[in-house]
Amino acid sequence: MRGNLVGAVAAACAVWAALAVGCFGTGAETCDNGTDDNGDGLVDCADPLCAAAPACPGDAGNPCTAQAGCVRESWFKDRPLDQCLAGQCTSPGEGLAVKLEVDTSAHSGMPYKVNSMSTRFISRKGLDGSAVGCALLGSLATETLATDGGATQLDATGKLNYLAYEVTRVDNGTPGLTLTNPFIYTAAGADFVIWHELWTVPPDSNSGQPQGLRKGWGCFEAGDAVAPLLPEQDCSPDAGTGTSCRTIRIKMPRPN
Repeated sequence: MRGNLVGAVAAACAVWAALAVGCFGTGAETCDNGTDDNGDGLVDCADPLCAAAPACPGDAGNPCTAQAGCVRESWFKDRPLDQCLAGQCTSPGEGLAVKLEVDTSAHSGMPYKVNSMSTRFISRKGLDGSAVGCALLGSLATETLATDGGATQLDATGKLNYLAYEVTRVDNGTPGLTLTNPFIYTAAGADFVIWHELWTVPPDSNSGQPQGLRKGWGCFEAGDAVAPLLPEQDCSPDAGTGTSCRTIRIKMPRPN
């Protein structure tokens, strides 16, 4: 949609230029200051002149009432995820990949296999400005069966902004092992909590969501696991020289 708008504006400007009249609203627009700098009635990322600006990738600038309205392809393909802030889709800035190691020793000996795990890095500030922490998330995610909405119940609230959302297939999920996700794509920054779930069935091939029964969840809001994420900690294969891969380690509590 923005591409069509850019083309329309460019075509209109070409006509005006041909008439030697000039084109209103084609002056400089600073794309991240909340101001209509060039007087065309369009602020920041809503202005087509900001279409290629680093602050305005994807749907950034579009109005929103929940983060789902800012997702372009899917929760799992957008890297990083745009957030819904003050009613507008907003780019979180620079992205990176981190490694996740999940200690499931508290589940050792349990009579099930872990076949997928879901991980959310969740902003500590809700869409309404209220604080988000483990107590709130636990109260919002009480359903344990995927078919009853358990896999997406946090998303369905529309109250949260995610820095990252990943679902990982687990091929050797014997309870008690350390499970690994080598690449969780997120945004650089701080002020997030980690919400992690273990599931008994591999992810759905179409939606990418976990299936089966949730066999435990863990929430982490203090300590090294939620230390600020820095661009130089990028684990992705195309990370430049001078980076050191960040490994986040969490230990799951006993199943609930």
